Amino acid sequence: MPGMALIAAFRNLYPKIQINIEIGSWSAIMAAVVDQRVDVAVLPEVPQDNRFRREPCVQQRVVAICHPVHDLSRESRVSVASLMQYPLVFRTRDSSTQRAVDRAFRAVNLRASPAIIVNTREGMLEAVANRLGVGFVWEHGSSRVDRIAKVAIAEIKAESPEYIFSLAGRRGKLVELFYLARSLSRSADAADILAAP
Repeated sequence: MPGMALIAAFRNLYPKIQINIEIGSWSAIMAAVVDQRVDVAVLPEVPQDNRFRREPCVQQRVVAICHPVHDLSRESRVSVASLMQYPLVFRTRDSSTQRAVDRAFRAVNLRASPAIIVNTREGMLEAVANRLGVGFVWEHGSSRVDRIAKVAIAEIKAESPEYIFSLAGRRGKLVELFYLARSLSRSADAADILAAP
């Protein structure tokens, strides 16, 4: 995930600084930033709001995922209508991934009923790896490649930025160093990390 790639770049620059990582849904991470439980975060769909300092770090879109032996794995692209024939694994409504999936189904006037709903990205990956259905993730949302195949969704063409962000007034050495690491991560090494499938 882009956040871990940025943390890797940060750790390469500042190996002696201890980092505590909180992973959660979009709404949980937004709340952690607003409540000042975390100093800096990485998420898609960060509102353009004066409360936040935000800088884009990677462009990505939501893709379908399936087990590598699934029929769908042989396709390079799938339509939302075609996805209706498979058991679907959805995230909970507080997930940015699920909001993108919901928009894609609404755009073609379809309403999908998921077979399974999971509350975390890890739950989604495990459900798909265990052949429980077709799921959805941000294309760079995980570096996992075992028992997962990614397929582009025809109705989700546009990429969205993922942002590094913090509260606008939140300063301090750690926050500034993390933004600095993000800007330095545009070097060839970090670009390779972020561009990896």
